[in-house]
Amino acid sequence: QYEWGKGAKKTINAHRYIDLFEEVDVPTMKQLFPDNDYIFENDTSRIHRTSGVTNFVEENIPERINIDDQAAKMDDI
Repeated sequence: QYEWGKGAKKTINAHRYIDLFEEVDVPTMKQLFPDNDYIFENDTSRIHRTSGVTNFVEENIPERINIDDQAAKMDDI
């Protein structure tokens, strides 16, 4: 379970978002989809577009919808 640090302000920033990915999201996706049979989609929040988050997602999540391609790709679904 992800927990905020004692006394931490409970807001999300790029660093906390990456921590959440490392501690919760990526391990859960690996457990639920061991064959990487999923597609990850981020929304267009400014936090999701930071270089740190973008690099982390590119390095750790094999199938993803590029933020710039979301609208076009979602039309096909």
